[in-house]
Amino acid sequence: MGPAFLTLALDTSILFGRFCLIRVAVLYRGRAVPLVSRVLEHASAQVGTEQLLPVLAEVKGLLDFLGLHDVRLLADRGFCDTALMGWLRVCGWHFRIRIKSSLILAAPDGQRVCTIGEIKLAARETRCFHNVTITGHRFGPVHVALGRPRTAQSSGRW
Repeated sequence: MGPAFLTLALDTSILFGRFCLIRVAVLYRGRAVPLVSRVLEHASAQVGTEQLLPVLAEVKGLLDFLGLHDVRLLADRGFCDTALMGWLRVCGWHFRIRIKSSLILAAPDGQRVCTIGEIKLAARETRCFHNVTITGHRFGPVHVALGRPRTAQSSGRW
């Protein structure tokens, strides 16, 4: 029996230096099975939430129709946006989004603690922050997990 949740991956790719492919795939048995994609005339892989939401709304419609509501979305740091996170919360979806080292981490009361890059970790160390807020907008509460690979030259694999 598989997990009780459906895992989705959100990603973008540049095509011919002129177009951006936005795609959402279902992660299943080690594979990314395409679910919804959209091509925009946009020369950058970094697109705004306003371009992502129609694609994600189509995905949500399909999943709602199928009765699949326990969803976890995975995305890279280019998708770290509080408007997107807020939309995902309204949908009832969970999310795991990589964050940039410049992101502001704050205590639950909104008091700025530091930027993510100011947190120094030893090799193979992990640290978790629960019920914190992020960015100057104080989005949260969220949980933040940080980790450092074995060596600085490591590819990031554990």
